[in-house]
Order: sequence, then structure tokens, then C-alpha cells
Amino acid sequence: MPTKLKGMTSVEIAIIAGIILVIAVAVGWYLYTTYGASITAQPKINIISVIGYQGNNSLRIVVFNPGPVATRITHIEVAGAQIAITPVDLNIGQQRVVSVTVPSSVATLVAGTTITGKVILSGGNSFPFTAAVRP
Repeated sequence: MPTKLKGMTSVEIAIIAGIILVIAVAVGWYLYTTYGASITAQPKINIISVIGYQGNNSLRIVVFNPGPVATRITHIEVAGAQIAITPVDLNIGQQRVVSVTVPSSVATLVAGTTITGKVILSGGNSFPFTAAVRP
């Protein structure tokens, strides 16, 4: 007796269509997020050196902007407290010196010790540093 050929049932078609839809959505989301990440440049800076001075309770921070975008330094954080500064603009490839006087209510710099902090950019990105304190 010849066997009767049976086609796919609607349940099998629905399962295959669902799997294809899930794969298509995953690939689409991957492409969308990859494209979004490629067109949004995040500012970066290199902290060349940070030196603290006990005499005037200040920090001298040397920063460099390697790119890919120009940026602006808006705050310096020392010992967990944000210190407002006059904003410092950094173009791509530019090196600048940022001088900050640390209020005595925030921290007192003592020669021979170190103090930690962060350089904070206008977009909220922060870059940590450790400064050696000199007399």
C-alpha cells in the first residue's frame, strides 16, 4: 500500500516562523546598537601627572586629550568632594595644566603622602588620579 504523504501542519509552520522572527529581531537589534555605538564618540583624556603642594594646598594636574572629540573639564573631585573650577576646554591633541586650590574643609595636603581624586568632564565621564604631595 502506498503511504500517504503528509505536509507540515500549521503548528509546525508557526514554530518555524516564530524562530525566524526571534533570530531576525536579535540580528536587527545587534545591527542597531552597533551602528549607534559607532556614531557616538566618547571623550577621553590622559592624565599625564598630578602633583599636590602642601604650601598652598593645591593640585597641579597635567591632562592631554588624545581624541576622538574635543571635551571640557568642569569639576575636580578630591577626597570625595567635588570642587568647581573654571571650565577647561581641551581640543583634540591639546595638553593643558589645570591648577586647583583644595579648600581646607575638603582636605589638607601633607607632604610625603598621596591624595586621590577624579577629573570630571562635562558629559559626566570621570578619570581617577593619585597625587603625590610635595612641601
